[in-house]
Amino acid sequence: MIFLGIFLICGLILSLFVAYNAKFALTTVFTYFAHWAIFFLIGLKAKPEHRKTILMIWLFSMLLVALMSLIALLGWIDVYRLSNEGLLKGFQSHIRFGTLLLIAFHFVFALFLNPKNILKQTIGLGLFATILLVMIVLTGSRGVWFAAAISIFGATLHAIFTNRKRKLAIALVVIAVALGVIVSLSANIIHERIRRTGTDDPSYVFRKNNATMALWIIEDRPLTGIGPGQVPYAKSYFDRMADENLELESGYLKKRHLHSMYLHVGAELGLPGLMLLIGVLICFIWMAIIGAKSQEAFPKTMSYGFLWATVAVAIGEMLDCLLRGPSVAMELFFFAGIIAGIAAENSDSHIGERNQSN
Repeated sequence: MIFLGIFLICGLILSLFVAYNAKFALTTVFTYFAHWAIFFLIGLKAKPEHRKTILMIWLFSMLLVALMSLIALLGWIDVYRLSNEGLLKGFQSHIRFGTLLLIAFHFVFALFLNPKNILKQTIGLGLFATILLVMIVLTGSRGVWFAAAISIFGATLHAIFTNRKRKLAIALVVIAVALGVIVSLSANIIHERIRRTGTDDPSYVFRKNNATMALWIIEDRPLTGIGPGQVPYAKSYFDRMADENLELESGYLKKRHLHSMYLHVGAELGLPGLMLLIGVLICFIWMAIIGAKSQEAFPKTMSYGFLWATVAVAIGEMLDCLLRGPSVAMELFFFAGIIAGIAAENSDSHIGERNQSN
């Protein structure tokens, strides 16, 4: 909350004294507050006895939307917002939906590795995780695939080192990856997205040029940036991009973000804002580590899942700006609040044990 508070206060100050458009800047700061702080506090207030129910309802909701999107992709129903351009969309962009599915996967993967599961639970959760991974492939987001590859590899190594069903973890990942490869080769649009990946891909070119523009802003204004939400109004930088013949996917007054949350925040709130954002993500990971020390199975498992979900989002934010909100930001911060509650309870229990021993 300290990191969040300082981030928002800095945003307010920059909105009033640095931003080109103060009204839009203040709206942006309010958006961060609404999508980050409010949902963190809601999660923090969730009662311990309700946490498992909340998580399972959310996971099955994600599965339901994914299956509906698959049905739309197959042409059995015609709902444009569920599937278009041959990709799963889940009522939003394929990148946001893929990220939400990846968060869900890490929670399910952690539940799958719970050593206290009975056989039926293990089989069901393994099937659930495999379906989610296949759905992630079908979103067609290469940034999400990149985040998934690294975070799932890390989560699997973590399971091996903590001795949580080592063989099952490896077996599930191998099976899921094999199915993902089969799906990617059989789905024409997915195969095409893989084939055209390279330095001449428009997605790569635009992101590279976005990074160039962001670095120019950070170099010019390292301490203050240009103000929250001010990328659309940075006319001098759009003119400079045009002069350098560096193409962007959208231009002055139309462009909303710089396709990397870290570069975007650095450009709009300066390096102090960037450090605060990184500090928030580090806090999430630290809370998950503390929560994973719980003696109870579910809080421990949920903390493991959130740990690697945070890592996945942190990696994905190198290529996108999902934490600007709403969907990924609200849900990640909501679960962060729950994990903060678990970590606080775990810390309190350890303090109580030390006091008793003394």
